Amino acid sequence: MATFLEKFSKFTPSTKALEVIEKIKDFSVRYDKVGRNLEITMQFEKIVPKEKLYTLEREMKESYQMRSVFIFPRYPSEEFDLSYYDSLITELKRNTALANGFFNDTVPVYENGTLTVNFHNGYATLPDLGRCQDIIKRIVEKEFGLDIEVKIVNTEEFNLEEYMSREIPEELKYKYIPPAPKAEEQIFEDKETSFFRVQNPDAEEIFNVKENGIVTSGFMTFDISEPTLLYGKEVRNIDVGKIIPISQITAEYTGNIMFCGKVFGHEFRENRAGDKYICSVKVTDETASAHLKFFAPKEDVDPNKKKFSAAKSPLDGENCILVIGKAGHDKFDGELVVRPVAIYSAKPVYKTDDAEKKRVELHLHTNMSTMDATTPPELVIKTAKEWGHSAVAITDHGTLQAYPQAMLAAEKLDMKVLYGVECYFADDTARALYGEDSGGLDETEFVVFDIETTGISMRNCRITEIGAVKYKGGEILDRFNTLVNPQIPIPEEIVKITGIDDNMVKDAPAIETALEMFREFAGDRVLIAHNANFDMGFMKMASEQCGKKLDNTYLDTLALSRYVNTDINKHSLEKLVDYFKLPHQTHHRAQDDAEMLSKVFEQMVIKLKKEGVTTLTDMVNNMSAKADPKKLPTYHQIIIVKNLTGLKNLYKLVSFSYLDYYRRHPVFPKQYWSSTARD
Repeated sequence: MATFLEKFSKFTPSTKALEVIEKIKDFSVRYDKVGRNLEITMQFEKIVPKEKLYTLEREMKESYQMRSVFIFPRYPSEEFDLSYYDSLITELKRNTALANGFFNDTVPVYENGTLTVNFHNGYATLPDLGRCQDIIKRIVEKEFGLDIEVKIVNTEEFNLEEYMSREIPEELKYKYIPPAPKAEEQIFEDKETSFFRVQNPDAEEIFNVKENGIVTSGFMTFDISEPTLLYGKEVRNIDVGKIIPISQITAEYTGNIMFCGKVFGHEFRENRAGDKYICSVKVTDETASAHLKFFAPKEDVDPNKKKFSAAKSPLDGENCILVIGKAGHDKFDGELVVRPVAIYSAKPVYKTDDAEKKRVELHLHTNMSTMDATTPPELVIKTAKEWGHSAVAITDHGTLQAYPQAMLAAEKLDMKVLYGVECYFADDTARALYGEDSGGLDETEFVVFDIETTGISMRNCRITEIGAVKYKGGEILDRFNTLVNPQIPIPEEIVKITGIDDNMVKDAPAIETALEMFREFAGDRVLIAHNANFDMGFMKMASEQCGKKLDNTYLDTLALSRYVNTDINKHSLEKLVDYFKLPHQTHHRAQDDAEMLSKVFEQMVIKLKKEGVTTLTDMVNNMSAKADPKKLPTYHQIIIVKNLTGLKNLYKLVSFSYLDYYRRHPVFPKQYWSSTARD
């Protein structure tokens, strides 16, 4: 099984996040592709502090640009005791806003499978706290596998002194140390009123609050170090740590909230009395949006431009703002709106390229590329120019529609654009043979082989068995078989498929020895495998890791079957055995599969000879001549033009790929491409 960092190979963790990753014993992943939500369940032997888990969540969310990332830890049941109480309440606050503030001075007691939470202020009588005890119970059940009872009571019903002074065995004692007193919540004050917002327990995890008033919210970063008041009354002591993301805004907040966003729409309408404007402003942080509604005196609004006359910047689509206000449902239209108390200007902070030697991006999609990107071509070119890049390539999938806009933007900004495409390339030379061998089909001595592995990843999985036969003219001349010690555990699902378990391979030779034995058996003969790129890929990768090379010519019977057996749709080894009515043998063992493949190959050679194909060279030529590009697998390939002649040829390629070779995608045949390039 792949490690966590192998699974998430594009993720570079911080030191704190790496401490969590190193402690993972096992994990599973659940990914919602549509909603871009990632859930990871992790097994640990010891408790991991919540703040470290939240750090890992935040870093993965930023790294993969996810809407949300949640980590669900799993611990041995014996790890649960009262020392975990603070972490339990922290997790509770992530699940419900009801936990905010109420649990600050509580005293927990855990014995005989019952967790009792003692309140000293009478809050335990609040009916809504019943939901909290259900959530606590569910958290403990999921994280520790314990079915405990949770009670919430007032201290009048519980004698804490008596509990702490009771006589119990030394080894069972647990001394509860109350948490240090918490500082009072930050209060925002203006000239006439004071108000506070219920603290958001997730704010520090969701937001990346940097020095000098730099705040990252959603997919945007804002600079609020020098705010200018646009609307409302001056607010003192703005605490950037209390900003929440727009996606967290709900009507449940009992006080004022504070958030940042970019304005993407606004409307000003006179009220019935004619003395005020009804202002409607829409803002976003590119993960969620908020709707502001408020009244502004006429003297504060420029009637011609419909903007705040006192503001240094109008509320238009190029400006960002910091909003302090109260969320609630609007009685008129029934939607969630924010009534601002104050609106400040904020500066957007964009990413920069600080490298001394700038890169040139050669693979980039625009919003003209279906389901690949949402960025307009002109914004791509503008960003590359601002970053100091000398050029940028446009390579949309199978289309050149971004070119006109890119050309206009490039001319305006004096920027060089490299015009290209990411095409759906089909090798219509229809190769089944990889190498330079040209011998006769009956005279050539082949080595038909198969391997078993611990999985499908060539980098992370290992070979567990190699089986082969020497084949010539319909006869099997010799056999080869060896198990291989992969030096890693064989996954249970692979054991079920192949029947090869850890006990069978524990005394088998290592891969270095097994490969040397196979090389001695095969020599420089042509190798044959079904879906040969998979088997040869594993063998070549293993050979390179051992400091050797495996460069024999090889033949893929899967590609050959698609050419020879045109009357069937599926070409797996099992289907071909049924198709040729051959007797079945043990499946998913290397030796048996190799022997069966030699018999399948024999049948295909018989069909080839009926068409006059008697040599490997004849086979290559015939396959190439009869290949249909629309029935071949396609591969992504980047093409970038060199000059105006190349641009003309690229337009021809794309046009004919849509007109003559379209199948789900515009297919770019290799032979047509080669002839067009020569023009």
